[in-house]
Amino acid sequence: RAAYVRGKAHRVGHKLTPSHPPADDRTLVDRVRSEVFGHRRFGRLSVNVDAFDGVVTLRGQLDDQDTIRDLEAAVRKVPGVRRVENLLHTPETVAPNLKDLQAH
Repeated sequence: RAAYVRGKAHRVGHKLTPSHPPADDRTLVDRVRSEVFGHRRFGRLSVNVDAFDGVVTLRGQLDDQDTIRDLEAAVRKVPGVRRVENLLHTPETVAPNLKDLQAH
């Protein structure tokens, strides 16, 4: 019985452990490029991807807000991504990180 209980506890612990260990920043960027930009929908997009401490930053200009929203959602699903800093914008808008600068 004791071995059975230990086995059950081990199984529960294994299920609670993430299957993908946290990635270093370079590996995380490679994983995002592979898993997201490897798909046909996002493969031709020109987006700058950086990561620092699990936070992925997306920079660039895309044609429409739907693509920006969908790309951000896809990046959020990549194992190891803690947060997405989305600085993408459409041609007729200013990049989010430059809005404050233009106000002055």
